[in-house]
Amino acid sequence: MELEINDIGVIKHFEIELPDDKDGGVCVLVGANGTGKTTALDCVDAMTTANTKLVPRDTAKKGSVEGLGGSLNVTASRNTRSGEVEVPSLAGRFELDDLVTP
Repeated sequence: MELEINDIGVIKHFEIELPDDKDGGVCVLVGANGTGKTTALDCVDAMTTANTKLVPRDTAKKGSVEGLGGSLNVTASRNTRSGEVEVPSLAGRFELDDLVTP
């Protein structure tokens, strides 16, 4: 499963391969301040809950988010979702020790 973000906030283009439901896993976003880590998380939140309002990059008239089974088109005036977004839950599948190595 892949997530692709184009022209949202500070992000011009970003693609990340997400772990599939069969094997499970965790994605970690690492980078300097202002590079789009929070924007990427806001995109996932907007795709899954529609509670987050996204805006296109300063130089773009529109932006988009594709993945998780859906798509989101972003303009200055509104965000439009389509598709059936599907996000598997990790609840009960891992212990904290499985995710963090001391």
